[in-house]
Amino acid sequence: MVKQPNNDALRQVMLRVAGVLLILLLPFTLLAPRHAPVVFAVYYAFLNGVLALSTWRTAIGIASVWFLSRRHSHQHWSLEADDRDPDAEQSRFHLRLKDVVHIILLPNYKEDPETLCDTLNVLASHARARSNYKICLAMEASEEGCAEKAQSIADMFHSSFLSIEFSVHPKNLPGEMRGKSSNVSWAAKHMAATVPAEESHKYIITATDADSCFTADYFESVASHYVREQDPLVRRIFLFVPIILFDRNASSVAPFVRMFDFSWSSAHMAFFLPYYPFAPALSSYSVPLDLCAAVDFWDTGAEAMAEDMHMTLKLTMATGGRLRTVHIYSPISQCNVVGVKKTWSSDTYARLVQLKRHDWGGALEFSYFLRIVFSRLFSFNRPSSPYKLPKDFFAPATFLGRCKQATTLSFMFYHMWEITVWAIHAVIINVFAIFLVPGAGPAFLSVIPNAYWTAVAGNTPVPAILPQTFAVVSYIQLSLLPTVVAIAIAYEGMYSWCHVGRWKLDSHRKGSESNHGYTSLGARSSLVSDKRKWYQFWEWILFVISAAVFALFMCWVSLLQLGSDQLEYVVAAKPKSVSNTPLPHVTALHTPIPSEGVRVSSSLATIQPAPEADDDKFLPTK
Repeated sequence: MVKQPNNDALRQVMLRVAGVLLILLLPFTLLAPRHAPVVFAVYYAFLNGVLALSTWRTAIGIASVWFLSRRHSHQHWSLEADDRDPDAEQSRFHLRLKDVVHIILLPNYKEDPETLCDTLNVLASHARARSNYKICLAMEASEEGCAEKAQSIADMFHSSFLSIEFSVHPKNLPGEMRGKSSNVSWAAKHMAATVPAEESHKYIITATDADSCFTADYFESVASHYVREQDPLVRRIFLFVPIILFDRNASSVAPFVRMFDFSWSSAHMAFFLPYYPFAPALSSYSVPLDLCAAVDFWDTGAEAMAEDMHMTLKLTMATGGRLRTVHIYSPISQCNVVGVKKTWSSDTYARLVQLKRHDWGGALEFSYFLRIVFSRLFSFNRPSSPYKLPKDFFAPATFLGRCKQATTLSFMFYHMWEITVWAIHAVIINVFAIFLVPGAGPAFLSVIPNAYWTAVAGNTPVPAILPQTFAVVSYIQLSLLPTVVAIAIAYEGMYSWCHVGRWKLDSHRKGSESNHGYTSLGARSSLVSDKRKWYQFWEWILFVISAAVFALFMCWVSLLQLGSDQLEYVVAAKPKSVSNTPLPHVTALHTPIPSEGVRVSSSLATIQPAPEADDDKFLPTK
């Protein structure tokens, strides 16, 4: 089991690194062009290079997703999984698709029962649901009547899955930050306790959201990748990361919300280049049970607010870069957030509240990452260094394997700085340079006298290296315009295929006799967005605006974290689904009466929660 260090002083220092660097950027931008022009030119060129690489990688990543998601839909997952070396069947670790059991965790807090039923209806329509799916409704004790609601839903679906259970996460546990990570951790431990130790290698845990809808080929492809790896020591260090698609209610939300979520998923697809060594999970992902148990499941402290990125970093560092990230090109269908008043302004406000939480979690992950790196580099007791699994957990290392480990860790290091620091600095330094340094920015500004430069430098000319750097960087910046157009075209094509094309293909296969080996997608959610219209292409103008808003919020969050790492975890509202399955009036139930096959977490009896807090929001506990 991985041990977590208890070094609060180091944690507090690392928490403030991003904010301090942001503050230092201001005097650097004011003084460096005059007093250290070479240093300024190098950093200015470097930041613009990072920004350009990120944009180019996004375009290539989305194009790759477009192509590979189409190929994914044409693969025979069950046939490919069985096409293996027959000698491997002699091993007790040999697995077939039918042997893999999926534990699916649905964390929720005050979700509409209709939304949960809609998600379960979709899962229940999968061919292997009754034989291979174990569902856990991860409830929060701070929601009044949660056990009754979960019991009612479990009773409805008790014959649709291999099993359906629920756990109730107590509120105000010491040291916890209430939210998805702590709830998922509690539910995962509850489900793991039901699995015999000798059977644990057959189980894969999938963490998701209450409104996320999977198609059957996601679980088929995950299981196929899992069983085709014959080495059990390699098999158990997989991380399965799917793409995310906002296609449930996109046509009914404000254009800014729609485009912001398109930008969010686009940024994630930048990691989906074939064989790319590092890809953070986003919202929904799958991890072998053995690996989850080895790292003591999900963390529950304040740093784990962005539970998906946190788990990715935790697994990557715990495995020393050996983590095998597998891209799954079956999109997970999700909802855009909606405001209380269901108006454009209300939707936009709700998305900005969610953005603050996302950026806050991202900044916390940066400090978490720095703390891990610092602890590992300067640990005086390396054999028992925290965040590292024992060597016997892995297959023997080879030279090529060590090179892959170093590459994965290097890419993780680069991207953590890119997301939290460099991309933000690039936006700020480009804006400041326009007003502070003659020659920066558009050419038409060169005819306007630069009052700041005149004040600090008088008649001293601008150092020659600066206009030379600006000239080279201007060509890089000009390349970003056609790149953004390419992003828009690729995303619209990918979206059209995933939202419409693959469902038409699935419908055609259902009516065809020659569909042997293909996996039916299953039922679709009752909430489906309208098909994109050609004139909505203009919304991609908001792509650049959404990037600027993200940068501003990250600046704000970095400065706020100079004072505290505590944030009210406000659960974003989602649209209400209309389930095809009638739901009993859950408020009529007063006492949870577990039916056969449904288990209530027995650990509730041993937990003494702290005094009650405001139940309308997830509040961090000290």
